[in-house]
Amino acid sequence: MPFSVEAIVGLPIVWKHTGDAEFPYTAEVSGRCFTIRINDFLAEPLYTLLVDGNELADLEDWPSAWEMPSPPEDSSRSSSRRRSRALRPRRHGRSCTVSRASWRSVG
Repeated sequence: MPFSVEAIVGLPIVWKHTGDAEFPYTAEVSGRCFTIRINDFLAEPLYTLLVDGNELADLEDWPSAWEMPSPPEDSSRSSSRRRSRALRPRRHGRSCTVSRASWRSVG
């Protein structure tokens, strides 16, 4: 199912913590792996949205329709870090096993 950036930022997405400071949030949307990357803010936009490990859009603000999770408890951080390695997308690649056959890039 193709998405436009405008449609994605309007979706009520509930994000989960990954335990990774650079890629702190992930969510599954229609079988796609969505990930938020924190950039070098002021030099770059604050966030980048990745879909299946590919950069889709830069965001200056957190969309109001999205639910940012509460900070994780200290006791869960170590296990979250271990799990986040499997979730962490590469800057130019993908970590999700979902097929991209039906995905159309938005440009």
